[in-house]
Amino acid sequence: MIDMKSGVVWAAALGLGLAASGCGDVKCGAGTSKDGDKCVGYDPDDNTDPVTTVDPDGGRTRNPVPSYVTLTTNEAAKIYWTLDGSDPSDADGELSPVVVPDVAEGLTLRFFAKDLAGNKEDERALTFIFDPYAPAKVALNLATVGSDATLTWTNPTDADFAGTLIARVTGPLDAFPEPGTLYTAPAVLSSNVEIVSSGATATQFADPNLAPGFARYVAWTYDDIGNYSPASSAHGDVSLGSLAGTVSVNATSTVVTPTAQPSHLLLSGTSSWSAGTLTLNLSVENLTTKFFQNPKISVTAVAPGTFSNADASIDGVGFKYYGPEHLVPGGTTTRTLMFTGVLVTDVVVVSVALREDPLLAGGSHAQSPTQLFLSDARVGTAVGATAISGLVSGPSSNRGSARTMCTSPDGQFAFVGNQHYGAVTRIDLSTRTIAGNRQEEIPPWASTLVCGEGEMYAVLLGGGRHSNDGSAIALGAHDKVVVIRLNEALEEMGRLVIPDAGKAQGMGFASLSSDGRKLAIASGPELILVDTESMTRLLPGGQALSPGFDDEGGILDVAWATTASTVYVQGRRNGDFARFDFPADFSAAPAFERILMGTRGAGIAVGPDGRVWFANESDLFVYDPNTRVMSATPYAAAAKALEWVGGELRVMRTNRVTVDVVDSTGTIVPGRTVNMGTATYQHWMSSTSR
Repeated sequence: MIDMKSGVVWAAALGLGLAASGCGDVKCGAGTSKDGDKCVGYDPDDNTDPVTTVDPDGGRTRNPVPSYVTLTTNEAAKIYWTLDGSDPSDADGELSPVVVPDVAEGLTLRFFAKDLAGNKEDERALTFIFDPYAPAKVALNLATVGSDATLTWTNPTDADFAGTLIARVTGPLDAFPEPGTLYTAPAVLSSNVEIVSSGATATQFADPNLAPGFARYVAWTYDDIGNYSPASSAHGDVSLGSLAGTVSVNATSTVVTPTAQPSHLLLSGTSSWSAGTLTLNLSVENLTTKFFQNPKISVTAVAPGTFSNADASIDGVGFKYYGPEHLVPGGTTTRTLMFTGVLVTDVVVVSVALREDPLLAGGSHAQSPTQLFLSDARVGTAVGATAISGLVSGPSSNRGSARTMCTSPDGQFAFVGNQHYGAVTRIDLSTRTIAGNRQEEIPPWASTLVCGEGEMYAVLLGGGRHSNDGSAIALGAHDKVVVIRLNEALEEMGRLVIPDAGKAQGMGFASLSSDGRKLAIASGPELILVDTESMTRLLPGGQALSPGFDDEGGILDVAWATTASTVYVQGRRNGDFARFDFPADFSAAPAFERILMGTRGAGIAVGPDGRVWFANESDLFVYDPNTRVMSATPYAAAAKALEWVGGELRVMRTNRVTVDVVDSTGTIVPGRTVNMGTATYQHWMSSTSR
């Protein structure tokens, strides 16, 4: 006898067999089992519920939500499911495996399985959520006492916060946590990057007994599925001690005797005397791990005699350049110091001190060989007899120009973008040599470079290249904007291609928000916003914004306020200045305010106090975002570019060579005007301030 309700129908459907050899004598075929006087296609003693596997699984995921999923059971069973959030019923089921179509973000899949023995799986529910977002980044603070470093931070309150990674960096930051992977300290990401702390409860890390020199750390917060925040960075000098020392020089014997050595530098030298002039060849050896940039030896005192061959002076103290290369860890540099008014019987005591100062950088004009000009930000003299050459350049019809520069926190490397040829060059400032070039296969017309805390973004206007008269030639039209995330080894870490975003007006500058999560790009007359974590466009539908500036010139410069919800923009040809204020979640269009209608823009610089400085080629203005009051300043020249260096605002004049230091009112500080070279035709200005 066959009971059609007992599951034998399923057995037949599954290709199983049964046989009867007479009344009351049941013999079951292969794949069936005897249950009383009938054969069934399951084990009648089976009391175990089936288990359904979902592929790909639901819940929060770093991967985009799939368009369909497959449900598969671990035994023969029917699956009952819904995708509208309602409970599935026993009325209709499908034999495993089941393909569920039309899966989308936010939908909830409910399902259960029932096997042939009637065992029913508990109903499960999965909601599909695409979550590429990490918890908020931390502010990393570094304090040093002697040779000990202590890092402190406050963990974010995000619901999905799972921990903070702290890494010690001893070279270029060339490795980051792998998304989707969770780490436990200690762990090594590369020879330069070592994870030293991890977890959700720590808020400080002590790193004792460091070598004298430079220390650098980075932090990433992460969630339970391995999303990592942009890096936070902290760095500083450790246990440098005194950089001053004294040598005694016997003019008769010419013996040089160090009488007081700096804490972690080693002074030595040779000397000679002739006709009242003492010549001292003074060597300085760096016993620290620090790169001293733009190094100088200041002669703070000499007796008897007069320091006669100073290169320049700072605050009345003469110095000798010990560059242009950095004074590198373990390196020794020797320069000649001369002193007049010395008798052959004298013993001359010379007190010296090592100092370093930031460099100002500017790029050459498009029709010059692509090179980088460096000047002393403190005194304005050129650093190095020639500019640094060897940067990637384009064809002779448009060789490109160096445009914008970032510097690694230790000062060793500079990263320079090429405005017209889509390349990024890494320069080793300790040797003034090229340490790597990265170039796109299809050169763009325009590009810019913006840096965060350990990562940088090359922003390219792709597809075409311009000739001198501005007409598009070769390689196609401007049809896209490409954003490439790079580490300090110039390795690609992510890419976003934005089609139909390239504009004939070319590209202005770009700006990264203070939290490192948002990138604002000036593309022709439009402002484009990018989420740097997910590498997707911000705003509903990825819309671009237009401030209504002159379409021919478009937007020149953009800058985030100290908060990460306000962006300032300035026009290229009309110099208009405006602000966009976004909701905190960037879920809607921003409020827009035009602050000034001006003439040809020159740039924006947000000061440490949050005030916004901007210039056109007739005036320098300062805007207070708290009072929303804009004021003209008494700046007496015409501006071309702005840059904050060590808490001071530097303003490049329209001659593209002269740079002024201005005070908090916009007045030129007497005696602080410097030159970035002669007739170099700079397009921008940056610094190695750290």
